[in-house]
Amino acid sequence: MLYLYLKMSTWDILILDKSGSMMPNKQNLINGFNNLVDEQKKQGSTNKFTLITFSNVVEVHHEQHFPDVDKMSDIQIKGQTSLIDAIGEAYTLVKNNEHKNVSLTIITDGYENSSTKYTRENLNVLKEEITENIQMNITFIGTDENCIKENPINLHTTRSIDYRGDLLSAMRSASQNITTTREESLQEPLVPPKRKITAEDPQNKKNCTDICSIE
Repeated sequence: MLYLYLKMSTWDILILDKSGSMMPNKQNLINGFNNLVDEQKKQGSTNKFTLITFSNVVEVHHEQHFPDVDKMSDIQIKGQTSLIDAIGEAYTLVKNNEHKNVSLTIITDGYENSSTKYTRENLNVLKEEITENIQMNITFIGTDENCIKENPINLHTTRSIDYRGDLLSAMRSASQNITTTREESLQEPLVPPKRKITAEDPQNKKNCTDICSIE
């Protein structure tokens, strides 16, 4: 029964940028997160949920399950952008867990500038190991097109979204990603074959250039 649960349920991981450049959007970040929690509760989700925040330091917050996910009352905004380290921590969590379906959403307004633990090469290796037996849907939500083009995991992402500085819209997109992955996991999950990540891969090139904008 446990195996079936892990195979059919979804683990939602949300990575949030809380570096200093997010200060003008602090309240929208809080409100948007709380709206996401409310929406998932209304949809009847029972998924496991993990929040990862990052600035200079990456923080992995305790895991909860919907509908018992706590809302956000405040968040400390400061520091630089350890984006690669945040993604590396998420990948490591996924690799060492037994869930077979993962929704990973990243929201940031800046460029990588302070990671010390992981490198892009580390992320490529981890992603390849993960996709051997785990279906992971990755959505990268950036503040503008340049932010998206500088995304260090362009070759990994399922979808990239330009949120044009609107954090509330970004959070709505994050919630939609969670919902879509959960609904897909109710069907028999199809695990993609092991593939080597290369810049020459036509499919990866497509993912790299596919950018959606929030109207």
